[in-house]
Amino acid sequence: MPEPTRLLYIDDDPVMGMMVEGLLQQAGYRVRTWDDPRAALDALRQHPDEADLVLTDFNMPGLSGLDVAEALAALRPDL
Repeated sequence: MPEPTRLLYIDDDPVMGMMVEGLLQQAGYRVRTWDDPRAALDALRQHPDEADLVLTDFNMPGLSGLDVAEALAALRPDL
């Protein structure tokens, strides 16, 4: 049986993060949720191969979802 897809979910709303995490886990994904986009990026910089897919909120304070996507493209273009 193949490993479940490792998914990173970033949303500044912790309630939304918990809800989406539960739904994605029910769908068979291994999910790690972050409510701070900078912390999520730092974690991925330290362990760039720990995610197969990243989903992010677009409208967040500090870094937008577009900022996160651009940083991820520079870190791991295949992500």
